[in-house]
Amino acid sequence: MAVVALALILAMMMGGALINGGPNQPSDAAGQDGAAGADRTDDSTGSTGPASKVGSMPEALVIPAIGVNGELLTLGVTRKDTVRQPSVPTKAGWFGQSAVPGDPGVSVIVGYIRKSESQPGVFARLSGLKVGHRISVRRSDSTVAVFRVDEIATYPKGRFPTSKVYAATADAELRVITGGGTLGPKDPPGNVVVYASLVGPR
Repeated sequence: MAVVALALILAMMMGGALINGGPNQPSDAAGQDGAAGADRTDDSTGSTGPASKVGSMPEALVIPAIGVNGELLTLGVTRKDTVRQPSVPTKAGWFGQSAVPGDPGVSVIVGYIRKSESQPGVFARLSGLKVGHRISVRRSDSTVAVFRVDEIATYPKGRFPTSKVYAATADAELRVITGGGTLGPKDPPGNVVVYASLVGPR
């Protein structure tokens, strides 16, 4: 598993808005120092960051190609200022300081492929996801943001491309980032990033 340190200032762009001091990628140590909050909040500080600019929140993640269909937690940061992984390995989480899926900017969803040998994660079947597959996020405003997978990349520990993952965009884009486990048994520890772009609401 890749435990990742914080970049001092992350140029994370969301529809032209710069967020300073944000985490650069998930830490697989999430959940080990306890989760504050209740229900869908999984945040060491008890704060989920800003919600949607239009008052909506992501509620569920659906990826038919790999059998994912479940509730999304809302994630904050750890005491080490890394993105907090979901404390329940079989659930994914939306990073609450990123754009709401379907809104302009980069939205970040985080989860495990595998937390340990005995704990498969929500993205355990991620190797079955291919370019062109669809990812849907159900929102609290009763809309569904539908994304097309554009690229799937694996980055070894220490080589996470922060500037690419969080590149400035006025479009609605999604990044699904893993913080534990690998796509293949021979892959080095690191992160898998799924890049996806909005194709429409449903």
